[in-house]
Amino acid sequence: MLNNKTFDLNLHDSSFLYVLDIKSIHIDTITGFKDLKFEYVEGTDKLHVHMDQIDGTIEVDGTFKGLHFIPMDATKVAFTGASIDFTVESTAPDKVHWALIDTTKFSIESAEITMKSKFE
Repeated sequence: MLNNKTFDLNLHDSSFLYVLDIKSIHIDTITGFKDLKFEYVEGTDKLHVHMDQIDGTIEVDGTFKGLHFIPMDATKVAFTGASIDFTVESTAPDKVHWALIDTTKFSIESAEITMKSKFE
């Protein structure tokens, strides 16, 4: 469902330490999802979600500049062994709208980041 999809982000953020501009990300592949759990929390409108053993490759169209002049542009990110654990709660009587609550946990076993060279 996510494979070969592009998401336009148009994300722009900066501070005195950095400038971040991400136009889009393209998901080449996302595989795994070997340990999926969707469980209601007894006596609440909460749903606990856990996904494990996710591998993927993502291409990034954007720039990052440390201290506003040191370019660190990633072009591809490959990761293995990712897991995510979060809880959502219904925020409307129709049970259609949900919000993240409590603590969201995300971990990656390994990642390889391919950087763009300024001298290409």
